[in-house]
Parts: sequence; C-alpha cells; structure tokens
Amino acid sequence: MAVESLAVLGIGRTRPDLVLRELAGLSTAQTLDEVKDVVLKAHDALKTLGPYEAVEVTIDDSLTVRS
Repeated sequence: MAVESLAVLGIGRTRPDLVLRELAGLSTAQTLDEVKDVVLKAHDALKTLGPYEAVEVTIDDSLTVRS
C-alpha cells in the first residue's frame, strides 16, 4: 500500500514544514491502519500547536484495490 496523495488545506500562517513533519510517518506506513495511526497522531499534535478553530482529518480509501 502507498499513500498516493496528500492534501493539506487552509493552514494559513502555519509553516508547511511543521505539518509535513507531523505526517512524516506516512512514508513508512504499510497498511491503512498504520496510515490512520500516523494521521490521528498528527491531528492531535496539530490541535495542540496553535489557535486553530478546528483540525479535521479525512482518510479516503475509495481508490484502494481490494483482493
């Protein structure tokens, strides 16, 4: 499995490298569960960083090939 794309929207004044650092574990994730774990950990970390109204995460596996 591979993460095909990543969209980070509405970060405003937040440095992109800060968000990417929190998502770095995606490069080694092997399963959808591992992707979910990395994304949820990043979600929690980003919520604590600053004055965000909301931090929302969506994982779309609709293009996942299932055997």
